Amino acid sequence: MQMTNKTSNCKKFASVIFIIILICSIVVLVLILKTTNKECDSSTYGSDCLPCPVCDSNTRCDSGKNGNGTCIPYQSSEQQPQTIPQTPQTQQTQQTQQTPTQQTPMPTIQQRNLVSNVETSELNFCGMTNVVALTFDDGPNEQRTPLILQELASLNIKATFFISPSNIRSPTTRQCEILRNMVNQGHNIQSHTFNHFDLQTLDSIQLQNELTTLENWVSSCLGSLPNNFNILRPPFGSGNRNVVSVANYMGYSVATWNIDTKDYEQRGLDSILQNIESQYRPGHSSIVLMHDHVYESRFLEHIVNFFITRGNRFITMSECLNLCRNNSCRDARPGYPFFAS
Repeated sequence: MQMTNKTSNCKKFASVIFIIILICSIVVLVLILKTTNKECDSSTYGSDCLPCPVCDSNTRCDSGKNGNGTCIPYQSSEQQPQTIPQTPQTQQTQQTQQTPTQQTPMPTIQQRNLVSNVETSELNFCGMTNVVALTFDDGPNEQRTPLILQELASLNIKATFFISPSNIRSPTTRQCEILRNMVNQGHNIQSHTFNHFDLQTLDSIQLQNELTTLENWVSSCLGSLPNNFNILRPPFGSGNRNVVSVANYMGYSVATWNIDTKDYEQRGLDSILQNIESQYRPGHSSIVLMHDHVYESRFLEHIVNFFITRGNRFITMSECLNLCRNNSCRDARPGYPFFAS
């Protein structure tokens, strides 16, 4: 009798365990189906369905969940949008249908005489004054950028982040969160383009798409584009007169640097401080180039101390731009790039 009761209890216990496992499996299956069934339409890309840029007639947005939002050529198997033959009647109809919200196509790379919409076309220092702009390229980096923000907060210093969220892979929601933290903590964010391409290899339409795609991503993260999001640093410091012309046309000043820490060589703090000291000029402002993804803990404390002991104060790149008028902030020394001289 006792053995029968034990067997019955075991069966009841096994039934309860089976029911629990079944319920958990159903919940997991529902969650998986919700995740996999989220689809982006042809005007969005990425897992978060971010808005696509405007592409020209020869390219389309790399849309969908696995897309990166860039404008790519049509494949031979894809159908391009049909082009209506231009007759006087259709031209008149199209002109009648135009609205103020339509975008004017960017000039091609051959049309270099673009109208500038900025007072300062480019800069690589902030003038003859004891100020320093600490700048970080290539972020937001999910591991290193929060460390930088934490150390900047402890030092009570505001820096500038030239962001390129698709530098390594498609942007993530975590990068959006870090971007919001940058802004909420009073730091300056500026453009390093969306994909970190060499801008000298792009034509004017492609360059415009790089800038507008990043603007769309920033707006999707923050709710709107900051009014002072108006400085472009070309990836690799690579640019030319056309890059400057297109950027100026779109309302961006082009900024490089005059102190390269060469932190990307990853030779340690002593090497970085030696690079800074060799390029520093007393009484001469400094734009310091650094990178999120190679930053090491507590480096900022020593870098900041170098400048403070020499009587400098720290500013953002927006403040630096305000110190420059009529292209007065171009340092012509070799190794400090500017492009439209």
